[in-house]
Amino acid sequence: MIEFLENSSVIITYLQIVGYVMLILLFGKICTAGYRNYIPYWTRLYLRAVLGFLVLFSGISISNLVYAHLEHNRLVSLSRIDIIAGCLLSTTVITLAVYLISRNIPNTNGIKKAIEKLEARLSRARKSPKGLRAKLRNPVILLGTAIIIAISVFSALNFRYVNLADKVYSELGTSHEEVSLLLNTAKTYSSANSGVSPDMIELAAFINNMLPVVLPLVQGVAYLFFALIFGWICMTGYVTKSPRPVRAALRLGLGFLSLFCGIALSPWIVFSDIHTVQAVLEMLQLNVLVAGVISSIIIGIGVFLISVNIFNISGIKKSIKEFREKLKKAKEREGKKPFYLQTTSVIGITLLLGLIIFSAVNFSGFPDMPARFDEAISYAGIPKEDLINQMKFLRHQSMEMEKTMNRSEVSGECPDLYDVLLTNYETLLKGELTPYNNSDVQSLIESGSGAGVIGMFELDYRNQRVILAVTTDKRICLATAELFCGCMNIPENIQGI
Repeated sequence: MIEFLENSSVIITYLQIVGYVMLILLFGKICTAGYRNYIPYWTRLYLRAVLGFLVLFSGISISNLVYAHLEHNRLVSLSRIDIIAGCLLSTTVITLAVYLISRNIPNTNGIKKAIEKLEARLSRARKSPKGLRAKLRNPVILLGTAIIIAISVFSALNFRYVNLADKVYSELGTSHEEVSLLLNTAKTYSSANSGVSPDMIELAAFINNMLPVVLPLVQGVAYLFFALIFGWICMTGYVTKSPRPVRAALRLGLGFLSLFCGIALSPWIVFSDIHTVQAVLEMLQLNVLVAGVISSIIIGIGVFLISVNIFNISGIKKSIKEFREKLKKAKEREGKKPFYLQTTSVIGITLLLGLIIFSAVNFSGFPDMPARFDEAISYAGIPKEDLINQMKFLRHQSMEMEKTMNRSEVSGECPDLYDVLLTNYETLLKGELTPYNNSDVQSLIESGSGAGVIGMFELDYRNQRVILAVTTDKRICLATAELFCGCMNIPENIQGI
């Protein structure tokens, strides 16, 4: 936790960049949906990026006005939902403006060029060799196939799936079972110590029980989202005219193939030399996202090399027919006034220019999310630097306590009962305990606990032999060969011993 707070600025900056890219892609796609006439595919992609950035730019400008009135709101300060609200508002305005402008741009020249390209491809398709054997002899198709097979085989040899819940517990240096034992023991202590809040312990136990269920579910949803993005990237290289169901199936299949390759390649994606930064970004699956994008680009190149030499004559003819109908409708509108003089276009241009001017006037820079995070922490009543210093002090005290405990073990004094249970939690949970019989030790424990002993078990604790005893009043007691150390109520998850 200390390392996370110390490096929170780097981590949040990475997340901010990824979030902005996602917003640009999402809102750019929504805005280009308002473009009602034909534009080439790659031009549409460029327009999507430009409009998406304009949405983000204007959304931040709008949010600057909103945030000035909501600066005291902690939720807004941390989540910056005002930016999302501003982006939604600007998306609505830009989409409407794009629709009003584009409906008066017939683009007959662009449609004619598209028809010419399709007719040239149709002519090439008719001249191309027929049959599967002829296709397999094509060196370009073989190269594309080799690229896809090579990255797939490499990924299969290096694939290692990491469960997100296991990753989180591993980075915390503990396990689900160990935390469960810790919380059950804390619950036992809380019953005798009114200073410990049982409600907080119950909440922590609930979170600990839910993490192994919720985190894999979140991971699965994220992977499905990634697969759709990767599939879209791969299909940008697919030039064969195919029915929509075929393209959808290919997109899904190639998306999951890219996801598979991305998971396999993710260990090679390094964001930072700082372990904490790298670990947090890996837990957020950013390494899988970046590796998947790289994989989908490579696979998309292979898809292009294959599909450029595979022709669907009926699909090409259908596309030519559709473009000729578009050309006919475009020519009907071509004789009107220039688009920038038509009423709807003037309204659209006015909306677009007005939004740009408004955004430029009110833009005061991109939000400093690391600073917002520090500000949100300070709402708890302590600045981040003071919190880090206090946590370091507690860690130092814990280490000193550990040293004191180790010295007491060497001198033959009683070890801490809780630490004995925590160190041997796997043995306790599995019930793999070694019975112990010694009448003198039994008498020592019965005298100290005031209850009869049901059974005694021997454990190894830091190279020291200790004895656990279960008493008739359902307590667990600790002793050494010479000393009685104390008792506690048996935690629920080891009552079976």
